[in-house]
Amino acid sequence: MTPPTFPSQQIAQEYLNHAAPESVYAWLKSNSALVASWASSPLSTPLLIALLERNDPIINLGLANVTTDDKILQTLWHLNNAAIRIAIAENTYRDEWIFSGPRWIEEANLSKALEEEHIEFVQAWCTNPSLKHTALADLFSKNKIYDGLSEERWLLCVYWGLKNPNLQKAPSLFDQYDDAPFQSAWQLLETLPNTRKNAYLICESFNKLACFRVPSWGRDELMFLEHILNRWSADASDDTDARSSDGEERSEFQILRKNIAKAIPAYPQTLRNFLRDHKDLDVRRGFYESERVVNPADLQTYFNKDGQEFLGSAVYNEHLYAAHPDGIRTAFRRLIENHPIYEADYPRPSFPRIWDHWAKKLFKEDPTLYPDPDIWENEESTKADHRDDETQESHSGHAPIHRRKGADWRWSDIGYPLLIISGFIALMVAWTVIRKWTGS
Repeated sequence: MTPPTFPSQQIAQEYLNHAAPESVYAWLKSNSALVASWASSPLSTPLLIALLERNDPIINLGLANVTTDDKILQTLWHLNNAAIRIAIAENTYRDEWIFSGPRWIEEANLSKALEEEHIEFVQAWCTNPSLKHTALADLFSKNKIYDGLSEERWLLCVYWGLKNPNLQKAPSLFDQYDDAPFQSAWQLLETLPNTRKNAYLICESFNKLACFRVPSWGRDELMFLEHILNRWSADASDDTDARSSDGEERSEFQILRKNIAKAIPAYPQTLRNFLRDHKDLDVRRGFYESERVVNPADLQTYFNKDGQEFLGSAVYNEHLYAAHPDGIRTAFRRLIENHPIYEADYPRPSFPRIWDHWAKKLFKEDPTLYPDPDIWENEESTKADHRDDETQESHSGHAPIHRRKGADWRWSDIGYPLLIISGFIALMVAWTVIRKWTGS
């Protein structure tokens, strides 16, 4: 049932004051995106106060999830209800414009909650996108409300904090504080003890961070990268559990190094070259999973070096499924088709099956960037005239290419000539105006 809409606040308040709690909860959630403090909001403070006075647990859950009013938040918090406190922690609207920390609760009480409340409260608090800038930096640096936490609870905050959606968005060019949480996150690789437990805690997070930042300005990026890759290894760890009983390095260290390498950006090139030529196969795996290949010949070079280890990583690289640069997708697909077996005695899907799964998934998500996986391309066909529903046999002997209307034109075919013509027209108009002004 769709929650009702109301022509005025008075009607809304009258209805909601007498509606079933479930209906009020649904209405609050459906209007949460319109939350604001001004009177025109459907969630105005007087209305929320009136709902709070009903003192119903279901309505209180809805209020906790949407309100920005400090007094309402205080009242709800002091009800000492675990579910309501989790709902407050999940509230993405509270504190959104506050840079000095929450005003509805004292820091000591919030720190106590992070230590003692249910772990779902910690998850909700640390993954909430309202936690921004220095607040996330404080989390990773164990400052302010996180300072008094036990090691176990702080590490739980770190685990969920690294999954905060604000770390999956590139920082603003105009706000220096946006860099702070990234710097503090990367500093964890220097400050956390390099144990198997901690490697497990963070190994799946760093490849999801939007950017790579050294912990302090002016520090050499290459030296920092080399240091953390060396540090997170069984050889560098004092943990007796860093290796298995047969002496093999635990996979948590290997996954972490791979994902660190995967997180390094395309530029500067010196960092990518360092990863490409690294002696550690796990580091090279991370390079293969993220490299933006521009030369098809590089794919064969990488395969010659690491064989199926290269294919086993590169098959998850989204850049190798894109339509551009020209020839990369086709060259990689042929390499996959020519070496289909993952491992002879290992129960895993073949490389072509993995490729097909990812190609279909990416095509479904963005067909403008990722071509139809049922289409084989070659250099000859990209230059051919395209006709509706044309079917053309590939010279390579693979499946026919089924052309679809409008699917194969490029900007370079018409965009550049139009750009040149537009520029010439603009130049002529400007020259005519100048001549008229000067009277010449």
